[in-house]
Amino acid sequence: MIGKNVSDLITISRHDLDELVRQRVAEASRQPTGFTANTLFTGIAIDPNDIMTINKRHGMPEDRFGVSSSVYSRHQYDDGNIIRNDGSSAKELHDKLRFLALAVVGETKNGLVTRADITTVREAYSKFRDDFLALYDDRAAKLAKE
Repeated sequence: MIGKNVSDLITISRHDLDELVRQRVAEASRQPTGFTANTLFTGIAIDPNDIMTINKRHGMPEDRFGVSSSVYSRHQYDDGNIIRNDGSSAKELHDKLRFLALAVVGETKNGLVTRADITTVREAYSKFRDDFLALYDDRAAKLAKE
């Protein structure tokens, strides 16, 4: 202890040190992160335009409202107007991707994600979203060739 006064030395039991560390870690995990349960996926959530872009690129038919923002489903028939059982919408896909991303850290609700896990959840969501869009783009390309 070079340069230290003996009066600066503090003695603490192992139990008290463990308790102090536990309290500080709990406080740190509750600190504001800039994200709330409602904004955890802001800026990275799958968007209807993501699906529309793929559908337009590969000439997927529009629904009866002239929109192609759902995943293309083969369950359709044409009686002058394309009527179809729409595939998953962006909102439905977001929920599925969100549940997968939350599962990576063992959670089921956005509000239960700890500060330490926010980055992991957001990175997982982004990877799942990108993988889904790449797989759907490949499928749409194959369907366009049929």
